[in-house]
Amino acid sequence: MKKVVSWIVCVLAAVVTHAQITPVASSSKEQILIGESVQLTFELKAIEKNTAVLWKLPDSVLHFEFVKFDTADLFKKTITITSWDSGAWKFEGVKVTVPSTVNGKPTALAFPPVTVNVIYDTTGSAILNDIKPIIEISNIGEDGIAYSIIGTAVLSLLLLIYIFRRWKQKLQSASAPEPITGAYEEFEKALLQLKEKNRSSQQEQKEIFTQLSFIVKRYAERTFRQSYTSYTTDETAVHLSPVAGRDETNTLTQVLRLSDAVKFAKFTVPEHDCTAAFNSVETAIKHIHQQMNA
Repeated sequence: MKKVVSWIVCVLAAVVTHAQITPVASSSKEQILIGESVQLTFELKAIEKNTAVLWKLPDSVLHFEFVKFDTADLFKKTITITSWDSGAWKFEGVKVTVPSTVNGKPTALAFPPVTVNVIYDTTGSAILNDIKPIIEISNIGEDGIAYSIIGTAVLSLLLLIYIFRRWKQKLQSASAPEPITGAYEEFEKALLQLKEKNRSSQQEQKEIFTQLSFIVKRYAERTFRQSYTSYTTDETAVHLSPVAGRDETNTLTQVLRLSDAVKFAKFTVPEHDCTAAFNSVETAIKHIHQQMNA
């Protein structure tokens, strides 16, 4: 009887283990040269075919630059990246929401970080030579050497003068920050145009949510005099919260994250969620505008 019970327990344990959804991360190379591309694969194992999942890909990862996204497979994403910083860096921040195998409720899973070693090329013709080879100058007289040094010095001086003048002109011609007046009106007009666009296909939604993310950040940029259009979603949330309020920041951040999912993960938003996103953004920006003019 004990043997039967033990056998049943083992079988049940094996079934539970098999049914556990597992995030697996892998790399096509463990080591790359500076500027070389590498493919990172993030895949869900032991998941049923028709399971609904929601991916969350990072806007940016320190030390890496995105080259290409392959998001055709619902349960596997391939990201091609490169790096211009030498060292051993970890690519992390990829997450996915899946139904729980216990109660069916959404569960957030984080993929393990992938370490990529980025090195210089130390062989072949691409070797970095800090010390240049000796140049034969036996046929050059002392006067020729002196003239060469003087010519090089004069050219260097002229180049420095040119660079300084260009920098000064650019500094003088730099326009002042755009005034706050008109920022809200510009946002309202752009949002109205987005509402009128067709958003039935994923490509149409990608274009719409890309513009929606831009007009939200542009309003914040003109209103609070910070470069929000160059910030990631997380950076926007950090800089926006102290000046716009926590509730408004949370609302705008949720819509920006939805925009990221549509842009990078090819997520298709239901019609009512599109409308809800527009309304949420409109309400939050309107509240911020009222606070600024109170």
